[in-house]
Amino acid sequence: MSPKSYQHAERIPLAQLIETNRFRLVMHAQFEQPCGLSELPVELELSAGFAGKLPFPVPWDKWLYGFVRVNEFLGRLRQEKQVQGISLHDWGDQFLVLLDAPTGEIPYFVGRNEVAQLLADCLKPPELRK
Repeated sequence: MSPKSYQHAERIPLAQLIETNRFRLVMHAQFEQPCGLSELPVELELSAGFAGKLPFPVPWDKWLYGFVRVNEFLGRLRQEKQVQGISLHDWGDQFLVLLDAPTGEIPYFVGRNEVAQLLADCLKPPELRK
C-alpha cells in the first residue's frame, strides 16, 4: 500500500461506516464462516504500539476480525459499488479504511482514537475479554 495511492482519500467519521452497536469482534476461526446477510466482514491490521494500548489481549499477529451490520451509508455503497468487505490498517496517526469492491478499493481515512473507542466498546468473544 503506497501512501501516494491514497493521498486523495477522504477523511470521514468512523461511525459513518462502522457504528459500535453494529460491530462485533470474532476469533479468526469464526471469521472463516459466512457472515449474516445484513453484515460485512471487517479485518483490522494493528501496529504493536496501538494493540498494546487496547483494554483487552490482542492476538500475536496483531490482526483482529469482525462483522458489521450494514447501516444506511454502507447499504448504499454495498448496492452501488458491490462492497464485499472492509479492512482497517494502522497508518500511525490515522487508520486507512479500504472498502473491497469488484471495481477496486474505495479508500477513506478515520481517526485513531475512533478505532480505539470502537474496539474498546464493541461486542467481543470471551477470548478477547480481559
